[in-house]
Amino acid sequence: MSAGFGATSLQLDDTTIFARVGGTGPPLLLLHGFPETHLMWRDIAAALALRFTVVAADLRGYGQSGCPVSSADHSPYAKRAMADALDQANGRRIGCPLLALWSGEGGLENWYAEEGGPLAIWRKWADRVEGSPVRGGHFFPEEHPRQTAAALSRFFEGEVGGRAIGGQIGE
Repeated sequence: MSAGFGATSLQLDDTTIFARVGGTGPPLLLLHGFPETHLMWRDIAAALALRFTVVAADLRGYGQSGCPVSSADHSPYAKRAMADALDQANGRRIGCPLLALWSGEGGLENWYAEEGGPLAIWRKWADRVEGSPVRGGHFFPEEHPRQTAAALSRFFEGEVGGRAIGGQIGE
């Protein structure tokens, strides 16, 4: 990750979560997908840190985050167990605006067509969801950091105002 980002580790009940934090302004949490780590944001985080306090974390069991004890069926590592489950059972929803981006060259939309696509799935969890597929494969933030940053910038322009960030990143 770029200069100006410090390392931190948060202690949870069953493990620790590692994150890099940098920048100033409203908080912005960046999460990776499989099989990545927080480093997937390395070409984007510095530009975002000009306007936000960026937190790029490793999910549990990934990168420098801890690994909770598993079970025979590996259920502690299932996405359902890891997620945004207890909250759903208690009727909690994500109240802040949520941007979901996914590979425009992958099968995500087809895989979840019966559920209404990726946005419909997120709308079960969040009050305000926006998003779209973006150019590139599974690792699109690394393949196309400028386009990814531009999509993030368009979303955040509506949330906090200010100048676009996408033009500050080279490919």
